[in-house]
Amino acid sequence: MKRSINLFALIILSLLISCRPDDAESISKPNFPNNLKSAGPDSIALGNQLPNPYTPSAFVEAMESLISKGVINDGDFAVEVTHNYVRLYVDNDAFEYYITMDSNLVTLDFPLDYEIIEDGDYYRDHSIHDTAKYIYAVVPVNYSFHDAISNSIEYISPLVLDDTDENPIYDLIEEESLKLKEVWDSTDYNISSQSSGKVLWGNRYVPKGKIQFTRITDAGANITEGLSGVKITTVKWFKIGYGVTNFQGNFESSRKYRSKVRYRVKWERNPFTLRQGGTHLQLYTKGPYTNNMWNYTIARGHTNAWGAAYTHKACMDWYYGPAMGLNRPPRGFYGRRAKISISRSSIYASAFMPPNGLIGSYIFIRNTDKDFYNGYGTAILELAHSQHWALPGNFLGVDRYITEMYATGIEWFFVRNYYNAEVIMSRFNKQAVPLNLPILNDPCLGYGPIFIDLFDTDNQGPSYLNATAQNECISIGGVLNNSRDGQACLMVTAPQGSTPFILNNRFYYTPIAGGTPCNNDATFDGQNCDCGPAPPAMLSFVDDRSIYTMCNNLHPRQRDLVSGYQPYQWQNALQHAYNLNGFKNNLRNLYFNRGEGARLDTLIADYSHVGSTDNNNCVWQMIF
Repeated sequence: MKRSINLFALIILSLLISCRPDDAESISKPNFPNNLKSAGPDSIALGNQLPNPYTPSAFVEAMESLISKGVINDGDFAVEVTHNYVRLYVDNDAFEYYITMDSNLVTLDFPLDYEIIEDGDYYRDHSIHDTAKYIYAVVPVNYSFHDAISNSIEYISPLVLDDTDENPIYDLIEEESLKLKEVWDSTDYNISSQSSGKVLWGNRYVPKGKIQFTRITDAGANITEGLSGVKITTVKWFKIGYGVTNFQGNFESSRKYRSKVRYRVKWERNPFTLRQGGTHLQLYTKGPYTNNMWNYTIARGHTNAWGAAYTHKACMDWYYGPAMGLNRPPRGFYGRRAKISISRSSIYASAFMPPNGLIGSYIFIRNTDKDFYNGYGTAILELAHSQHWALPGNFLGVDRYITEMYATGIEWFFVRNYYNAEVIMSRFNKQAVPLNLPILNDPCLGYGPIFIDLFDTDNQGPSYLNATAQNECISIGGVLNNSRDGQACLMVTAPQGSTPFILNNRFYYTPIAGGTPCNNDATFDGQNCDCGPAPPAMLSFVDDRSIYTMCNNLHPRQRDLVSGYQPYQWQNALQHAYNLNGFKNNLRNLYFNRGEGARLDTLIADYSHVGSTDNNNCVWQMIF
């Protein structure tokens, strides 16, 4: 694909954005400092480095100890190096790509031979530069890495591991080695019986469980379903297993264990990886340290896991779901992995930056404590920006409101396609947005519904409102002028800090403790404020501090003169289109047989005031 943006320019722009073996024990070892504590909320805090009980010398010492005690005989076991414990210093996208794209490798972003003082969702190694990290792995002794990184692999230690289902001699030596190194904890292991001075460990088991997420529909129903495609790691010392959840959310580890394991979600798949809040650090969700199943249901308010869950769902739907003619979002710089930052707090809802070849994130999902549908939609919108960037043409020269309206349309399409039965689509169709969103005081922004107008048969355009809609809201005691997207009637606004709710077809809110019991238009029942009955046979819902009602026949509107254009057609017409007129001409040229002619001109003209047509004044500014 021809690209008119050079790498140097992207790197400069990225700085301005706001919105990666032998069997001898003489293998070189890095100087690990003790107490590699990772500062920061939700971070993994490590303590001292532990003595390694799995080295060949440790196993020889343990075997000789057992022979001297008469537990095993000389010749019962031959100590051989089976694996190597390695790491790779990663400070660029290429190094990370070559190691993480190896489907035979299970990697982690923290060392495996340290105490975990406090578990968390990410790890920062303060002994190296802030923009770099180490990736750790355990590989078979003759493992072949990609030529591009083979000379950069750092061999930390040879290991003696056993991957067979049953080897009681190995089990005895392993236990003795753990005891000699003073890192044995009997409560970690399944010990079934003891006879003749020999400990017989319990049978190996496969760690398994279920990962789900729960959401609340706009009608107030709770829906819990499995979260598919989630990668789970199971770790005990250097024994690493993993599993991926199926459509029901069930998973099984690839490895059997006799001991407790530490479960952890690693938010990554081949096309994408989720990062911790604006950094290059891999995002995890910590699980329990146990020999039981791990069943985890992610809900709103569950720290970073909530934002990760709906972002993961959006990525799975677009990267792995039906293509519907749309291009998949790019996998990052030169086809590697999309890197998406998850952050609970920011003044911006989200931001996008074209991939730049560095290891940092370029899609940002912020303010993650929002309802599932808004969060999912935000993730889709940001993926749409990256997908738009990858289309032929100079993305940085596109009028900014075009980029926003296209992403808004794609967001609406995905929410409609997957969750139409659960959500009131007026939340996403931006009905009459150009008339009532103050953000449009900026002539370069335009979260307008022009692409939705091209698809459906309703006129979402700026000219559709009429007095009938306002009168109908007034008739049920609501207000249209301040309503949600011009489509729902505002019925109740609760005081700041209070919580509105709907119960038995009546509107209530819980007043602030110590404050005025109720507003003048509500009756105090001793605990809550009763604001009256909900209009019959109409859908009402709560959003933030307000209660809205959807009227059955709200604002009859003109049918669209133009409809039926699919998202893949929007996408194709956007190639080399830098403003609305360019997009319109491409659409007409590509699909001229539709005979839209003047009707397409009328539709585009209805949105012509959304942004400036001066491409020099209204180009994409990389701030959203």
